Amino acid sequence: MTENITSEDIAKTCMLRVQKAFADVGVASRHLQGSTGYGYTDEGRGVLDAVFARALGAEAALVRHNFVSGTHAIATALFACVRHKQTAFFVTGEPYNTLKGVLYGNNAKGGSLTDIGVNVEISDIKTEDFYDLCGYTQRCRAQIAKADVVYFQRSRGYSFRPSLTAEAIATACTAVRGINPNAVIICDNCYGEFVCEREPVAGKDYNGADLIIGSLIKNAGGGIASGGGYIAGRADLVEKCAERLTAPSLGGHIGSTPENLRRDMFKGLYFAPEIVYNAVRIGNFARECALKYGFDVSPAPSEERGCIVTAVKLLSREKLLRFCAAVQAHNPVDSSAVPVPAPMAGYDCDVIMAAGTFTEGSSIELSADAPMRDDDCTVYLQGGVSYYAGVAAVSAAFEAVR
Repeated sequence: MTENITSEDIAKTCMLRVQKAFADVGVASRHLQGSTGYGYTDEGRGVLDAVFARALGAEAALVRHNFVSGTHAIATALFACVRHKQTAFFVTGEPYNTLKGVLYGNNAKGGSLTDIGVNVEISDIKTEDFYDLCGYTQRCRAQIAKADVVYFQRSRGYSFRPSLTAEAIATACTAVRGINPNAVIICDNCYGEFVCEREPVAGKDYNGADLIIGSLIKNAGGGIASGGGYIAGRADLVEKCAERLTAPSLGGHIGSTPENLRRDMFKGLYFAPEIVYNAVRIGNFARECALKYGFDVSPAPSEERGCIVTAVKLLSREKLLRFCAAVQAHNPVDSSAVPVPAPMAGYDCDVIMAAGTFTEGSSIELSADAPMRDDDCTVYLQGGVSYYAGVAAVSAAFEAVR
């Protein structure tokens, strides 16, 4: 396989930025220690926030093990930034399955945005429009003009549409602000951290989103953090999110963190750029295999990668099951298990997931999953902390379906 020099350069740029963030903030061994109770004197909590903010290019960050998933972090930001009778416009179309309950409610359980009187609007964006997202936002002028929150999803989710590069999102954010300068722009950054040279968050010289959000068991945790998530961006909005996570007047100034979790969040961020680089290389190798055996794959060779996910159309349910079984067999944990479709919280259909990972559900470790829909046999491959082990797993998976 030919080395992807562009990805290597990106990894180097991101790694040096993370290293500088640690040095500029002055991370010390005492900051790695945990705390108990209210955590009022927990110095490390604010230091971790500051390091993440600098590493991501944001004004401020909220990094907490209390976020149980990326969906939880996204929901926290949405409920903090949009109010009764206001409008949230999802410019990149239907979001992940797990977020739909946040938007539309869940029967009698309630508690969604629509339940509290928020007007949720979803764009009708088509796959081909993602290649000109800035032009698409111009066509959505009327919806953007009345929106209080404009939302972008960087990764593809369970769809074959392209993922978005940080630059594409920044360009689209410029278009949005030209139409509605008062809208809060939120970007789901899951699976995208450190894939591009910078993150799609607004800065002094960059017109990105007001908030970016991610999970620490994906890219930003480097395969080391065992849970948690982050929200980063404008300082005033980050504090609003903190008050939604804890309580008004408490915000981000309270909360303890067990010592092992604190250390792992620092450590995971530090290693994240190189771990993401491995995941990108594995994804690119999977793309070459897919093309070799005649499967449709995204991103295509002509597309710039915006996240670590590689989607492959396997054409049949049987091949999908064989592919996932081979990935599972080449993972370090539960390699003898055979993945089968099963119900999963937040999804409207059974999901198959091959993930023999050290952290349950970790998508930066090698995994392959798919929604079991009658009209779709696409597998979504992501992660891999070891390039060589990842290549072996991917080779075995494609050998199983050739």
